[in-house]
Amino acid sequence: MRSISLRASSFVTKVLRFLPTEVSHAIALHSLDLISFLGIKLVKENLKKEPIKILGQDYVVRSSAGQKYLNEVSAYVNEKMEEIKASGIDDSQQLRIAVLAAMNITDELLAYKKDKQKFVDKVEAKTRAITEFIDNRIEEIESEKK
Repeated sequence: MRSISLRASSFVTKVLRFLPTEVSHAIALHSLDLISFLGIKLVKENLKKEPIKILGQDYVVRSSAGQKYLNEVSAYVNEKMEEIKASGIDDSQQLRIAVLAAMNITDELLAYKKDKQKFVDKVEAKTRAITEFIDNRIEEIESEKK
C-alpha cells in the first residue's frame, strides 16, 4: 500500500515540551503502547514532497507514491468533487463538497470491499469442496486396495 500523508505541525510535541520530563515521558510511553495496540507501524518511509491540485487549490503532500499515481488519485478526487458541485452546491462551500465527495468515495470503497469479500468467500468455499472431494477419492482408492 502506498503512503500519502499531509504535512502537519505536531501540536502534541509542542505541548509535551512544557510538561515536566517525567510526565512527558509517561505520556509518550502510553502513546507508544496505544500505537502498538492499534497495530500502527512507526516506520519512516522515503516520503517525497509532491504537488497536487484539488478543486483549484494547490497542495503539497508527502508520499512514497510517484507523481503519476498522485495525479491519478487527485484526478479521481477532483472528479468526485465536480460531481458534487454539479448537483448544485455552491463553490464557496468547499468543505461541504469535500465531505460529500469523501462520503461517496468511501461508499464506493466499502462496496468494492464487500464484493471482494464475497469473491474470496466463494473461492474459499470452492477450495474446501475440491479438497474434500480429493480427500474422499483418496480414501476410496486406499479402501479399494485393501
